[in-house]
Amino acid sequence: MLVRLAGISGASAIALGAIGAHALNNRSDAMKETWRVGSLYHLTHSIVLFQLASSSMSSISIRKKNIAAFLFTSGIILFSGSCYTVVIMNERKPYSQLAPVGGISLICGWLALAFL
Repeated sequence: MLVRLAGISGASAIALGAIGAHALNNRSDAMKETWRVGSLYHLTHSIVLFQLASSSMSSISIRKKNIAAFLFTSGIILFSGSCYTVVIMNERKPYSQLAPVGGISLICGWLALAFL
């Protein structure tokens, strides 16, 4: 299941990155940068999800993998999703309000790997 999630997330990150590179000509540089950051975090954490799914390291328990995967997935949806929505709607508020929650979720995912 986690491998499938990582694959779908990675594929959508690449597709959305391509859209951002080719279809945002009518957006400001700040909006293009917002899309780029959302896409970068999306792809980076998709790779982390895949690594978690394919990891056979005994030091990472199933519980730790599941918690970290949930936090990374939530972070991708909330942070990157907010970035994409801001650019699509061409307006920061109210669409950017979930980005900090997503960022905290990503940070907590990394901390879960470190301390759980």
